[in-house]
Amino acid sequence: MPTTASFVTAALQIVGGLGLFLFGVEESSRSCQTALGEAFQDYLEKIISMRFGAFTFGVLLSFISQSSTIAVSFAVGLVDAGLLRYAGAVLVMVGASVGAPLTVFFLSFDIARWAPLMFVFFMLLAKTRGKFTRRIGTIGRGVALIFFGMYIIQWGVGTVVESESIRNMIVWSASSPFAFAGAAFVATLILQSSSAVMALVFALISSGAVGFAQAVPVVLGIHLGTAVPVFLASMGGRSNARRLGVLNLLYKIVGVALSAPFLFVVARALERLASPEATSLALMLGFVAVLNAAFFLPFTKKISIATLHWFRSSADSVGESYNLDPASAKIPDLALQLLSKEMERFARYLREYLYLLITTDSRSSRVDEFLEGLPELGKNCMRYLRSIRFPAGMAPPALYESLLYSLLGMRNLSRVFRKEFTPALRDGARDMPPLIERSEWSLGVRNFRDLVELALNRFIRHEGSSDPIQELHQNFKEIEKNLEERWLREGESPLCAHDLEILMAMGNASDSALEIVRGCETAERLEVLDKAEE
Repeated sequence: MPTTASFVTAALQIVGGLGLFLFGVEESSRSCQTALGEAFQDYLEKIISMRFGAFTFGVLLSFISQSSTIAVSFAVGLVDAGLLRYAGAVLVMVGASVGAPLTVFFLSFDIARWAPLMFVFFMLLAKTRGKFTRRIGTIGRGVALIFFGMYIIQWGVGTVVESESIRNMIVWSASSPFAFAGAAFVATLILQSSSAVMALVFALISSGAVGFAQAVPVVLGIHLGTAVPVFLASMGGRSNARRLGVLNLLYKIVGVALSAPFLFVVARALERLASPEATSLALMLGFVAVLNAAFFLPFTKKISIATLHWFRSSADSVGESYNLDPASAKIPDLALQLLSKEMERFARYLREYLYLLITTDSRSSRVDEFLEGLPELGKNCMRYLRSIRFPAGMAPPALYESLLYSLLGMRNLSRVFRKEFTPALRDGARDMPPLIERSEWSLGVRNFRDLVELALNRFIRHEGSSDPIQELHQNFKEIEKNLEERWLREGESPLCAHDLEILMAMGNASDSALEIVRGCETAERLEVLDKAEE
């Protein structure tokens, strides 16, 4: 029977070890994301272009980050940022659920006692000059902290369970499969790490407080518990992120329902193998994850298509690609024509967005659709442009250079509309009339509107001269200068400050419109040079 002082010390060891364990999970996850981020965008699409690649990426991401919750949350973030397609993210999600038991399997071996030496080794590795070895050392340092935390937890649990009341409470909860699974579910929700909960269960098993058969139900609670934090985190994201969060929750529920009838049959088979109890429990968690994945994998494509109607909004239609066919990226001429059509759609949306901002209420739902959808559309166009492959020795044609310059201009114009122009308009008084109806803005707004519309029409119609646009740009700069000087003379009233913000946003937007025109001029200039060389 432990004394009060030793009991308190052991409890603090458990809490401290758990904190160290979770810090190690966070450290290894951060190191993993940093390592991926250095060349992530260049390689991600290559990795997930194949089903096996996307699935393997999920397994590795879960294993390196030491948590399927972190891995799937990472995938949700990538989908929300537009760096990962929804169909690929579904496969990453399935892979992540399989990768988590690999981490638990390694934790089940009695190697935690070597954690201090592991930490010293990886710390020294992280101090080396080599970029690759530093990266390995940083990730390994987090993994060593995880094992170190587990070692301290086992140390503290061994003392705590010597208390008769604590042991009786654990035995009572373990006597009910539902109660023990529920406790594991709640613990996973709180800690947001299946590895941390399994580390606690391993400590209970090693202390003799709980047997293998009694601990079997916890794998169901842990498997389901990892889905809830992802679900909650996804609800604040865009449509694809929310879809993935809900699908991940349903995926785990189906996994629990599938594996529950076979759980104790598999447990008895593992008991006959006479493997260590902690290892057998890790294999049980692996059984649930693999069965879940095996049932789901053949239908991932159909499921991803079927779930696209979830949380569907008009913003999805704005950001969705209509003309970009990945298979056509290997045929440069066809790919450039498809991209040109998609960019014409992008330009039309920008033109409509401009009309809404200056003639109607900037708080309309259609403006919100553009705020959410246009970044996705711009990213899709740029990713497709980068994916176009030309034969060896073939220089990119004039159309490629033109589309690149024009796309940069459109994306920058979209950014100014979203990040500067719209917030400046919305920060103003709600009872103010539309911008084009305000007398002090009359000349400047009309000049600005004509400038941007002519620049966008220049790209859409592929005809006309750039001279009128250049002239409008010069006129607007003169108007901008006069308005700025006048408002500054009138003083620093809130209205003047607000008008100056709008004026600056319009100035930046007019410069971006000129970039689009320069893209069209680049194509014409290169076409002339090509004909001259012929």
